[in-house]
Amino acid sequence: MHRLLPSCLVVAVLILVSACGKTPLPPDADLPKEIVLDLGGGVSLELVRVDPGEFLMGSPADEVEHRNDETQHSVEITKPFYLGKYEVTQEQYTQLTGLGNPSYFSPTGSGRGQVAGLDTSRFPVDQVSWRDATAFCATLNNRHMAVVPTVLRKAGYKFGLPTEAQWEYACRAGTKSPFHFDSESNGTQANADGTIPYGTKTPGPSLRRTCPVGSYEPNAWGLYDMH
Repeated sequence: MHRLLPSCLVVAVLILVSACGKTPLPPDADLPKEIVLDLGGGVSLELVRVDPGEFLMGSPADEVEHRNDETQHSVEITKPFYLGKYEVTQEQYTQLTGLGNPSYFSPTGSGRGQVAGLDTSRFPVDQVSWRDATAFCATLNNRHMAVVPTVLRKAGYKFGLPTEAQWEYACRAGTKSPFHFDSESNGTQANADGTIPYGTKTPGPSLRRTCPVGSYEPNAWGLYDMH
């Protein structure tokens, strides 16, 4: 399973609702497909439900660029969870935390020359540490649990960060190819360096910066920018 990143390392925060309580969800629980959090100031954060299921985590040994730590193995996701529809954006991060924008690709960041004249509010927040990400989740838990359906709160659901298995399951969205969109990547399907294409000899664009969330097609489960 190949994860595409722009040429400059970006750390975008993904938020989910994960079950950590002891009260099981009723089997007939009517869960909404999406949950929308109002962060104030006209800024909202959308989460999409990911239903339980089984999948093959990792990649087959004959897949191009297969790594030794990607041995395929069956994994079962036993509980539904909610994952951010998009990466957390710069405006979402600053609105919730009240902090400055840490992003490299922002009007005040070191990469401001690469985004000059662009509105980066809907660009993913980058240069976020694990501590920053967990603090962001803690703030969501303190301020926004009231909009989470009661049945989820009773089951101990909290905002947090996805495990690797949850992320890959959600990214694949039922597919078995190297990417959820197919077996080829050249910068037209996701924000990647298209000058070094994968699975094709046809080169494509290379932005060499982040871009507005949702700029590329979502996967089959309605999640954007998973690569």
